[in-house]
Amino acid sequence: MEHGDSVEERSRIAPFLTILVGVILTLMGVCRLSGLVRFLSRPALSGFITASALLAMLSQVSPMLGLPDSAGSIQKVLLHQPERLLAVKWPTLLLSAVATGYLLSAKRLKQHPRLKPLGDFKELVLLGLGAAFCAAWDPPGLSQAECVEHPLCVKVVGRIEPGLPHAHWPRVGAGDWGLIHSMLPGACLVALVAFLTSFAGAKKFGLEDGYQIKPFNELIAIGMCNVGGARGGAVPTSIGNTRMGIARQCGVQSQLGA
Repeated sequence: MEHGDSVEERSRIAPFLTILVGVILTLMGVCRLSGLVRFLSRPALSGFITASALLAMLSQVSPMLGLPDSAGSIQKVLLHQPERLLAVKWPTLLLSAVATGYLLSAKRLKQHPRLKPLGDFKELVLLGLGAAFCAAWDPPGLSQAECVEHPLCVKVVGRIEPGLPHAHWPRVGAGDWGLIHSMLPGACLVALVAFLTSFAGAKKFGLEDGYQIKPFNELIAIGMCNVGGARGGAVPTSIGNTRMGIARQCGVQSQLGA
């Protein structure tokens, strides 16, 4: 079996990539390579954030239509495989449309005293309604693999193991060194994108609120977070621009609040 052919194998090798990204980011900070961000202008940072948001939204269109993972992005479907749209699952589309409409109208719900809880706790309400819909609608007796092919089945994540993952460093076997060597170029690219994404978001909000961002601190912090995250089996992480925007709109002024 090749590396990454199964979920278990991908879960096993993901911490290797995470720790590589963390070490690369930390070394970039130690070597004072954070000065490279001086070449990024404000329009470039704003464009990077906008493009990241657009790509994130487009990546969710295919799952919202109920298309299989093999269909790829919605851009690929529309340009090269429009016949794939015939495989749209209307229960999934209906659930996605209702959820999107509810989230978009959450601010208006807060303006009505009786409906204010539906706006304040929109995530919990939507999670509960979505779970109830999937439990009541999906045909009984179907496995997760069979549900993917069934036209009236809403695909779900499946059973999630309870509790937190056991913290341990990934064990490197005799055959893993070649895998780590092959992942190194990709890890460098992931580290660069993670830093640029994090710095672009932090810099944007710093410019708007009038405070300075230190790239060195950002590099060391993100690098150490990835190194520590590898102990819990995490994938490479960076600052979440969406969560940063939400925290800023809520008036958060400290790391503890975020």
